[in-house]
Amino acid sequence: MYADDAVLIYIAESQEELNSMMQNDLDLILEWMARNLLSLNTSKTFLMLFGRAKNCTLSLTAGTAPIMTVKEFKYLGLVIDTDLSFNAHVDHVIKAVSPFASLMWKRSRFIPPGQRKQLYFAYVESHLIYMCNIWKACPEYRVNDLFLTQKRCIKSMMELPRLTPTTYLFSQSILPVRLLFDYHSLLVTHKMLNGRMKHNFVFASNESVSGRQTRRGQDIHIFNHYGSQTTGSVLMSGILREYNNLSSEIKQLNETKKMRNLLKIHLFDSQMEFCRISPFMYLN
Repeated sequence: MYADDAVLIYIAESQEELNSMMQNDLDLILEWMARNLLSLNTSKTFLMLFGRAKNCTLSLTAGTAPIMTVKEFKYLGLVIDTDLSFNAHVDHVIKAVSPFASLMWKRSRFIPPGQRKQLYFAYVESHLIYMCNIWKACPEYRVNDLFLTQKRCIKSMMELPRLTPTTYLFSQSILPVRLLFDYHSLLVTHKMLNGRMKHNFVFASNESVSGRQTRRGQDIHIFNHYGSQTTGSVLMSGILREYNNLSSEIKQLNETKKMRNLLKIHLFDSQMEFCRISPFMYLN
């Protein structure tokens, strides 16, 4: 539940069991709402099927109103699809930020550089990072689509020619979209390890798990939780690819602002393979 939005999640062994469970709970909800002088908005109530259940045909009704089955649904700003590919959400993000480039091409000369950069963070990067720890698992070619859109927005913000090389666009404050995803994954990992975020993961060092001293003994070891065997999760990828490679100075920081700054410097300097000096860096 979040405010007035509620989601019910079901797992069943058969189509009949699934339909029965959902219809029974829906009837109980309608009964409770009637007793409390409330009503269910059936036009905003939908059913989505995942996994093997996608081949099922369910028939749910709220009183006399049927519940529609959908393949995409926007929940709390995140567009979820039945395949969890997040292609639809990427399309949503691109559609949301593209007008920024058009606006900047037409009006940037009337806006001071500092304000243009603020507008970029407010209207472009805010969409790129919103819930990115969930939907960044989208296909790589969709990340490239986001990257092209991001570059177009930056060029319009900086009043650069459309064929300006990528080397002039990014800095430690304006990261490309893939590094933005890594940055926020590492921030989440750091918050979990320092007790600033609730989670269900168990952390220990490699040394404590193996029972012997090793060269990477102090690195973080993560246990699978609730039987999860995936190594492609956001937390796993954040730790395995980057967190253990951070300097001890960054790992030991509890001050959020300083941690953010050093983390951006680390990502940019270690992964951006182009010249840092550009005539346009005054914006960055």
